[in-house]
Amino acid sequence: MRMRSPHEVQDEGLTIGLWAMGGMGKTTLALALFNSIFEKFDGSAFLDGISSDSKILESLQEKLLSTLTSEEIRVTNCRQGINLIKERLCHKRVLLILDGVDHICQIEALAGEHNWFGYGSRIVVTTRDKNVLDKIKAIIHEVKALEAAEARELFEKYASGNGNKEITVDLVDEALHYTQRHPLALKALGSTFFAKDASIWKRELDQFAGSSHPTIHTALEQSLHGLDDITKDIFLDIACFFDGWNRKYVEGLLRSCYADNCYGESRYDDSCYDVPDSKVDGIVNDLMEKSLIRDENGTIQVHRLIKLMGQKIADGKHRHNLAKRSRLWRCEEVVKVLSRDEGQYDVEAIVLAPKKPVEIEKIGSNPFAKLTNLRYLIMINVTLKTSFPRSIVLPHQLRWFEWPECPASCLKFSPTPLNPAVLAVRKSLLVKNRGEA
Repeated sequence: MRMRSPHEVQDEGLTIGLWAMGGMGKTTLALALFNSIFEKFDGSAFLDGISSDSKILESLQEKLLSTLTSEEIRVTNCRQGINLIKERLCHKRVLLILDGVDHICQIEALAGEHNWFGYGSRIVVTTRDKNVLDKIKAIIHEVKALEAAEARELFEKYASGNGNKEITVDLVDEALHYTQRHPLALKALGSTFFAKDASIWKRELDQFAGSSHPTIHTALEQSLHGLDDITKDIFLDIACFFDGWNRKYVEGLLRSCYADNCYGESRYDDSCYDVPDSKVDGIVNDLMEKSLIRDENGTIQVHRLIKLMGQKIADGKHRHNLAKRSRLWRCEEVVKVLSRDEGQYDVEAIVLAPKKPVEIEKIGSNPFAKLTNLRYLIMINVTLKTSFPRSIVLPHQLRWFEWPECPASCLKFSPTPLNPAVLAVRKSLLVKNRGEA
């Protein structure tokens, strides 16, 4: 990426935004840009460790002023810092990097307007939140995954110790596939290879493919900081269940299942996919702005590493204690809960939708007896080897039940159903209102 220098164009200023999920190399790119052009400006500063804490912002204002004026300047509060920046730097052509911004207030304290600095100044902001860049009308550059050749070079550098170890082509190809050419993931996995004996590289790769690596998990989890509980819950639902699903379908389901949270009261109509003014739709858009999910041709896509991060959070400390888990999506776990009546009140959502048909042995005579907080259950491409129980009593909290192979005749409502929105069963799609048959 190339930025025009102040000698090429005299303008009020230009703000560039580098936007991507965590670990994609935004800081590396910004630093490379800084080092390549800083000499063309009257002054330059690279500010990292940015926070919304007023004391930290005051410290960064001091660093900015001291760096660009070559004087020791003290700031007692953010308002004073803003006034000093405008007064002391308004005639300087500066290059300013703001690395790791996550809230508009941080930019407002350090580079609120172009006229704070001289003509031809350049401000570069790195962030995971596109909404921040939209608010300041920045020119946005999305930092994407490395090209295959670059990814291969980066991985081999860390995995081989600059040539001290030989990595087979097949293993490198698998590493690029599992990391999706994500720079931090390539470094983390490569470093694991370098630290371990070649005899267990394949095992390390398989383990990386199936669980969230601690280093990557920590970096990506920062994107969830500041999210409210509903937004975080919806992200976890998408990460655990809905990667690759139709966006309108998912939004319709989430509207139904989070209606009370979003509106303060239950709110449905016969068009369950078209509830007006839905907060859920806004939350889905926010998750895209924060680089946590994407919309590709009307389908929701979740980066593999973000999906693993979300699933690890959903598992929490109860990976092997199904009774304490809020979400179930692995085939063996779902079968265990439904066939042995092992579910408990903590389970809120169950989704099993394998690409290939799955036949399970049986379900219990009363599989939902203990699942009193189950909001939705989806079983697509799943059949029973034996017949369904004659009477399946649906939980009180259930909003969405979708199991095309299940006959409608065997379903029974609890004595006081809350408000089931959709029942999709054998040869029928029923939109229910207040549990009325």
